[in-house]
Order: sequence, then structure tokens, then C-alpha cells
Amino acid sequence: MSDLLKDLGGDDTPTNEDSIGNTLVIGGLGFIGHYVAMEIRKMRHESNWMDRITVADNSTTWNEYDKLCAYHDHNQQQLLMAGRALRLKKAEAMVDNVDCNNWDQIADCMRGEHRTVIHLASAPNQKVVQERPWESFENTVSGLRRTLAVCDAEHFVYVSSSMVYGHFNQPIDETHPTNYVPTDTYACYKLMCEELVKNWAAKQGSTYTIIRPCAVYGPWDTTDRVVAKFCLAGLRDEVMTVRGPKQKVAFTYVEDCARGIAQAVYKQAQGTYNISGNKAHTLLELAQGVKTITGQGDIDVVDAEPGMPQRNLLITDKAKQDFGYEPQVDLQQGVTQTLDWLKHSGLV
Repeated sequence: MSDLLKDLGGDDTPTNEDSIGNTLVIGGLGFIGHYVAMEIRKMRHESNWMDRITVADNSTTWNEYDKLCAYHDHNQQQLLMAGRALRLKKAEAMVDNVDCNNWDQIADCMRGEHRTVIHLASAPNQKVVQERPWESFENTVSGLRRTLAVCDAEHFVYVSSSMVYGHFNQPIDETHPTNYVPTDTYACYKLMCEELVKNWAAKQGSTYTIIRPCAVYGPWDTTDRVVAKFCLAGLRDEVMTVRGPKQKVAFTYVEDCARGIAQAVYKQAQGTYNISGNKAHTLLELAQGVKTITGQGDIDVVDAEPGMPQRNLLITDKAKQDFGYEPQVDLQQGVTQTLDWLKHSGLV
């Protein structure tokens, strides 16, 4: 059993006027989602709020899809989900097994009088969407549509993706156009969801926040994204394949991302916001950094994957101004912490 799981071990109350009320995190067993839930719980302890936080997720749906995706390790998924659930339990968050694709389950979940709903349930990444486009649509777009149909929350937060911007070679802010720009199906689904949330809010008379994070990484992620892939290769003294040496990405450490989302919830920020690290790095720089820290691993440079957009830095001035977002962890620190976690995760 993983050292991490060993270490973790496994009613309505009045709210303060300044609190955000009972909060529901849909997709809260996911990589980013469970950090968001814990970050909000931390804020509540610091503010002496007694509001309830509930995590709704389905621990089986995407595991079933993952079996159909050759690059996914089903046992790894089970380990990560179990570990995240234990972390949430220690943070005193309620965890409900809810499938967003099931009308009855999501309707029952919404009866909990949640003032704030944070929605992260989605296909996990571009590769899954490419391999299972219709299941991904059902989970990402249809799942959100079902949620909105029975949601009467005062404030709705949707976690989208920086992929909606498509290609951008220069730093951009939230005013960068998205109409017909996305270069892959995953980004199209996310952009559709943004519009669904805006439409719901206008009809409902509620407020909304849309968060566009960029290249989030860190402990408790799966190992099929680039930072974790390179870290594993470095620890195993294997080859890090750099697909496009000049590809730039503003990597975002997961705790910075989760803190930013929680800050937006706390301030009930209204509108669309970028969340990212404060500097863009090339994939080659990432690989070289991992090799420097681990002292091993080889680097192989090949052409970029077809369909991958050219990206750069996301400007986060709006998030800083409206709710105080400021990333704390640079790429070297984040990679070091990810490597330390992987060494004890049972995944190496």
C-alpha cells in the first residue's frame, strides 16, 4: 500500500453575514477539485464560519472510461481517488457519491440548500476527449447542463480552461477573443460550458465566476500530464520526450490554483478570470529542470503534437485586483515538491 494512504489513515448551521454559505463542490474528488474543497475549508476555519462544505463526485464513472484509454493506469486512478477522499475526510468535508449524468442523483444533491456551487466535473484532459468524444461530451457538457437545470444557488463558479484561447504566442488577458478560436474538442466543450453558465445566471438572476486555469500540476495528479511524466522519467532515469522544444506554458502549481479559486469564491468575484503561474516556460526548460534536480534522465526532442496550440503567459492582473490572486510557488519549487510526493506515492 502507498505510504501516502498509510499516513492519511482515512447538519445545517447558521452562517455569518460575510460567509459564502453552504458550498457544494461538484467534481471534488478530482485533482484540482479536492484541493479547492480543502482550501475553502481552511478559509472557513480561519474565519470561524460554521457553514457546511459538501463534495459531490462519482468515483466510478471516469474509472470506467479510463479502462478504455490505453495510456491510463486504472490501479493508479483508484489509489489517487482513495487518497483524495481520505484527505477530504481529514479536512472535515462531506463526500457524496453523485453522478452528474444521473438526473435524480444531481437533483437530490442540489436539495441541500447550497448558496455557492463550484463545478469542476469534466473530462480530465484533451487526450480523453480525443479517445472518447461522446462520453466526454456527456460528462462535461451534458453533466453541467443537468446541474444548472436544478441549481438555484446564489453564486455559481465554473472551472474552465485556458485552452479556450486557442493559439496565442504573446501574453494575453481575459479580453483575448475565443470565438471560433479553440483548436481542439476539449476546448470547444469548455467554451460551450462557459456560455451555458452565463445563460443560466442571466435567467436565474444569480452571479457567476468563470476560472480559466493553465497547465495545473502538483501532488495527487495522475501521471499522464507533462510535468508528472517528466518527473517520473527523471526518477526512473528514463527518457523525457519533449514534444516541441519551443512550446511555452505558464505552469500553475495546484495549491496556487486552488487558493485562487477559493479567493474568487470568498470574494464572490463576478466575471471571467485567468489563473496561472507568473512566468511561461518552454517544455525543454521543464525537462532540463527536472534533469538538474534528479541528476538523471535523458532528453529527446521531437516535433510538437498535432493540434496542440502555441501558448504563452496568461496575464492575471484582473484576478489580482479583484480577489488578491498571487501565485506563490515557482516552477522549480513546484517540481521539487512534485518529485518528493512521487517518491512516497507508490507510483514510481
